[in-house]
Amino acid sequence: MIAAANLAEQEEAEKAAAKRQRVEGGWVQPAAADNGQGVDAVIDSVIDAVDDSEDESVSMRRKIAAAADADAQEFFLALEKLTKPSHFDDSVQDTVKFDEEGWKKRYYNDKFHVSDEDEEFRKKLCKDYITGVVWVFKYYYSGCPSWGWFYPHHYAPFASDLKGLSRLVIQFEQDQPFTPLQQLLAVLPPRSAHALPPPLRDFMLDSKNEEMYPREIKYDPNGKTMRHLWVCLLPFVDAHALISKTEHLMPQLTPDECDRNALGCPYLVVNAVVATTQKALAAEILAAPRLALAQTHGHPAPSFKRIECGPAYSLFGYIASCDDAPPVSAELVAPSKF
Repeated sequence: MIAAANLAEQEEAEKAAAKRQRVEGGWVQPAAADNGQGVDAVIDSVIDAVDDSEDESVSMRRKIAAAADADAQEFFLALEKLTKPSHFDDSVQDTVKFDEEGWKKRYYNDKFHVSDEDEEFRKKLCKDYITGVVWVFKYYYSGCPSWGWFYPHHYAPFASDLKGLSRLVIQFEQDQPFTPLQQLLAVLPPRSAHALPPPLRDFMLDSKNEEMYPREIKYDPNGKTMRHLWVCLLPFVDAHALISKTEHLMPQLTPDECDRNALGCPYLVVNAVVATTQKALAAEILAAPRLALAQTHGHPAPSFKRIECGPAYSLFGYIASCDDAPPVSAELVAPSKF
């Protein structure tokens, strides 16, 4: 009680000192008595009014500050939603957890739905993977080894599982590539069906073929929160089924569409001036006019001549005579029908 009384006396003393400071400092000037009141009474009433006004002002400022804080918090939450990438997903869970024991078992179980002890599957997976590596090397250094081969998995094996590679026997089936329109049928999604001729467009959009062209695609976040890093689990194309199901539609194509769907040879266009000033691919081609590049799966035919320029021009393969090739001196004009 004594401490409370002393505190009250201290507050009263501070208020009195503040009043004197306001008067002495020129905040309030003494004025004549009004209605019989003394000067001191007038000064006290004015100071009390000022105190009340200040209290209201401080209270109002606090309310405004609190409201501003609430508005700011709401604003920044809204701003975060607007600026947060739409392809970001906080809910993704890492199911494999490579940094924890048992990661290999979880990987094979989660991605391939097999046990990590399934030796036969792992051998096949590794062979498929190495076959893909060999396919890439052959494609860039000697021509496409197989048009129909593809890696039949969405995920790769671990490097620690790549064993006994020297014993692998890798062979490719010699086959023919898709025609241009068959290739589009194999790679385009239904929403791009407008790029196809009407008969093939209708085939792609037919609900009977939804297994080949699913409207809803499954994704595997694969432990990544950014959606562009997710694995798209597209179904693999059955080339034989695709060809057999669309064969009867090809006669319905217009002449121009048939031209679009034909396989042909790319032309090598070279500079005659360069050919006369240095040894180059141009010189080799111009030495034998009316030659065009041809694909032979890396195997030369009797009428084909091997390009000898090697890696210096990043071009490998064979060239052969082509009757419909334009003369080297003729002006090349882009076909208007394309």
